Amino acid sequence: MFPRGLRIVAGDAGVPGTVCIALSRPDADEPYSMILIREEGLAQPWGRIDVDRAIVWITSGRYAPGAAPVYVALSDEGDVYFLDEEETRDEKIPGAGIFSDDAAGRGAVQRIYAHGDQFTVIGQNGQIYRRPGPGDWRALSESGPPPDAEDDILNATCWLGLSDGTSLVGGFVYPGGGDTAAAEAALEDGDIDSFVDLMFEDERDQFGVLFRVAGAQWTRIDLPTDAVIADLHDPGKGAGVLVAAGMGTALVLREGDEVDFLDGPDGEEDYVSFAAAEGGLLVAAETSIHPCSAARIGAPLPGPDEGFGNILRIQQSDDALWAFDADDLFRLRRGAWERIEVPRAILREG
Repeated sequence: MFPRGLRIVAGDAGVPGTVCIALSRPDADEPYSMILIREEGLAQPWGRIDVDRAIVWITSGRYAPGAAPVYVALSDEGDVYFLDEEETRDEKIPGAGIFSDDAAGRGAVQRIYAHGDQFTVIGQNGQIYRRPGPGDWRALSESGPPPDAEDDILNATCWLGLSDGTSLVGGFVYPGGGDTAAAEAALEDGDIDSFVDLMFEDERDQFGVLFRVAGAQWTRIDLPTDAVIADLHDPGKGAGVLVAAGMGTALVLREGDEVDFLDGPDGEEDYVSFAAAEGGLLVAAETSIHPCSAARIGAPLPGPDEGFGNILRIQQSDDALWAFDADDLFRLRRGAWERIEVPRAILREG
């Protein structure tokens, strides 16, 4: 759907009457993202913002208490863009990122979440930041649990704040164990491919992890699988926390941090995202969407005629269910799926 290797990497529909997507392509030397916002009911509904950063996630929230909700985009280097209709405000999380001038060496940041008038950002190797107000980014955790091996990298893919004041962080560990000195020399020379090859020579496979975080204390929760953890959802009523994971695996975290498998269809597709929809809870796999409860995952629901290719996220907003696919944008409204076309003219790179 998109030209020149661009793909959807993030999306959100939390601002009423609109939807926002970020398109990017893998290029560590020259990062670039195109952020598109579509406003329903306009003759030309699309607007565009270009940034020379790799956007990794989008949420929606308020720049300050009492302000109107806006889309908020996060780059892997810790740039936070508040996409107001009148202007784009940007902030930088101190110390976050890999190549930023102020990078503290802890790695990239990967997700941003809005809750109330605050925001939480999580990132590699135990980074957690909280924004209680404009421009005020505070490090809640700068170093996570000790790694199994010295050069292991903890990648954070999901966060969930709990009513008891603790939080859950899920993700996966990318095994290190390579030639660190040679890798760092390659990085200084700008040779990203050699850096990756040298840094990650370990023969161990990546494996999923889930932590309960209380202040500076990270407690690893025993999981019955090595599948990558992708999303977390608390349906309430004491049902436990639902966990979407890879390799056709979904879990439920119960009291006492006991973890059980959810029953569901046979398959190897990764589960990637939950959404509380009008008809009940849903969970998305890479190419299908399923009804879900704290007991089981149901058979896949009918999808669009084009089919899904690689779902990144699903989200209920207004009267619609949105499916953000890497190559397409879909909306389910009044029982019918529609593919949201992005005009070619808006995609031309200036």
